[in-house]
Amino acid sequence: MNCIICKSASVPETSSVRETPAYDCPRCGTYRASEITAAIIARQVNSPEAIAALSAAVLKLDRHGERYPLVDVGFIEYVLKRHRLCPSPTDHSTVPSLHNQ
Repeated sequence: MNCIICKSASVPETSSVRETPAYDCPRCGTYRASEITAAIIARQVNSPEAIAALSAAVLKLDRHGERYPLVDVGFIEYVLKRHRLCPSPTDHSTVPSLHNQ
C-alpha cells in the first residue's frame, strides 16, 4: 500500500479508532485518513509543492506525539490555504501545527 499523500511505499497499519485506514510512511509519518479524504487528496493535492506542504504538516503532527493523527478535509484545506500564502514551499517552519491553534 502506498502513502496517499506522497505515494511512497508505506506499511499499512490497523487503526482501532473507528476503523479508519492508518498509514506508516517513512516520509509523512504515521496518520489516519478516510477513503473520502484519500479521494480528495488524489484530486486536490497534485503539485509537488502541495504534496510537500501536506507531507510536512502531517509529519509535524506525528512528531508532536499524536500517534496516528486524523488527517481530514478541514486539515487539508487549512494546509493548502496556508501553503498558498507561504513564501517558499520548502520552508517547513511555516507549515501549521494543529497543536498551536
